[in-house]
Amino acid sequence: MPMSLDKYVVTPVAALLGIAVLYRKQKNDTERKNLEALNTSRLARLEKAKEDFDSQTFDLEKDLYSRLSDQAEVATVKECKSLPPMKQSERFYSFDIAGSNYAHWTDRVWNKDVLSFPQIIVRVAVPSDVAVCFELAKKHNLNISVAAGCHSANAFTDSALTIDMAKMTDMSYTAETKELQVQAGATLSAVDDLCRTNGRVLPVGTNGDTGISGLTLSGGGGWLTRKFGFTVDNLVGIDIVLPSGTLIENIRDSSPAKERDLLWACRGSGGHFGVVTKFYFKTHEMPNQDQFLLGTIVSLCPTATMKQTVLKAWWQKLKTTSHDTTCTAVLPAAPVVPLMWLHCGPEAPKGIEATKTVKDLQAAVAPVAGGGLFNVENSWKVVDHKKVQSLVADNQTHGFIYQTMIAIIDMSDDVIACMVDAIGKAPSGSVFVIQAIGGRASELDTPDCKQCSLSTRHAAAWILVEARWDPLVDGHEVGRAKASAWAKQFVADINEQCGPAMAKTSHAFSDAREENAGEGNNVLVDVTKSDVAKRLMEIKKRVDPDNILCHNRKLSSN
Repeated sequence: MPMSLDKYVVTPVAALLGIAVLYRKQKNDTERKNLEALNTSRLARLEKAKEDFDSQTFDLEKDLYSRLSDQAEVATVKECKSLPPMKQSERFYSFDIAGSNYAHWTDRVWNKDVLSFPQIIVRVAVPSDVAVCFELAKKHNLNISVAAGCHSANAFTDSALTIDMAKMTDMSYTAETKELQVQAGATLSAVDDLCRTNGRVLPVGTNGDTGISGLTLSGGGGWLTRKFGFTVDNLVGIDIVLPSGTLIENIRDSSPAKERDLLWACRGSGGHFGVVTKFYFKTHEMPNQDQFLLGTIVSLCPTATMKQTVLKAWWQKLKTTSHDTTCTAVLPAAPVVPLMWLHCGPEAPKGIEATKTVKDLQAAVAPVAGGGLFNVENSWKVVDHKKVQSLVADNQTHGFIYQTMIAIIDMSDDVIACMVDAIGKAPSGSVFVIQAIGGRASELDTPDCKQCSLSTRHAAAWILVEARWDPLVDGHEVGRAKASAWAKQFVADINEQCGPAMAKTSHAFSDAREENAGEGNNVLVDVTKSDVAKRLMEIKKRVDPDNILCHNRKLSSN
């Protein structure tokens, strides 16, 4: 009997184990080859940046080192002998792993697909350091890129001169004016911490290691946008270094006309006009002594019809809510639809009991007829502001991502159908994050953008498109091609199927880099706001006629 069992049981098990070992070996071989191809590609770009550096006639001692402040630091591409290894779990590698300041600094990018190789990186410490960088760039015909939180695809760009704001992180709060002063290198988590310490809040974005600079200059939307407006609605002043090297401090709405123009342009249209070194913000009292009501509803939706039903019901509910309530919808390449409701009205500290008395929340908890099969999660709990600010970031890891951000005029049934159809074809791990606008955000400026150049405020929602791939599994070039093609096709489909009511936001995501490589015009602002674009281009021509700050989405009225 035992011999018989060996023949019919042990032998097949051994065969299966052998197949598993062979599969694992093939998988490891594939990943090794893909990693080698990725590193070869990156090293080739690194060598190109070194060649560009060698072709210059730099006198860095005379033109840079001797003129910077004592606190400033410099790294050049020549000192980079190797690149950090790929597929580490950490976002930032230690200096020991990176091997040089240059590699360590460039590794700060959140999106690992956009690791790039500038010729020179200058970690500025004071505004005069920025002026020195502008002068060097003009002398040697270098483009300027600006790095702060490094969520932008254009923080570091190949063969540019990068002004890195990482050392300029000072902040202060003035109790008498309730204003916050923030240097350009600060992150959102640091800003949040200082505000909370003083019982205040500033509406900012949803990922704590985002830089305050890029977020603010692009508008700045997050959990408290419907309550307190965009970040730029709370921006009352700036210090800015122009490409001419001129520093203008504390530009306010009461400043001379040309300076007011600069403040208006910087309120929502990116870093086209100079390098902002300090921001001045008004702040608000923290709601309910830092108590918010968070509702998380996750519907199991194995069919496209179910996903559409849940999203349609969500939008109808959200349209009737007050400024105290918002909700972010997530549409992943998976059979679920997560909704995250946030309420900051006076009833929020009561927890789930508030869902019985607050009209906004009564609608939110009402079951969706014909929606998902059932709710995988339906929880309501009181959380603090720190938890609120981590809700998206906790589920949004760094990696290899093709990103774009679009604004839609109306969350129509056609838009929802287009999103659901697209996510069904998405690469694994891809997602739409749908952030509703409305509330105070839609009320704080006129349709002709009198206060801010942010022209997408009257959109119904902003949609973050995140297409992901694993370069070791998919192959970097193949994976990226599939991800980018999917994202671009979605934008094309939604324009074609839902009418030309689309606009790109000014966020410098992956697609901005590709668009800027061409000669054609690209839409920065709402397509109906040609007057806004014209005014922006006039300011650009006045302050940066040589377009030395070219690493943003192009200004266009088309």
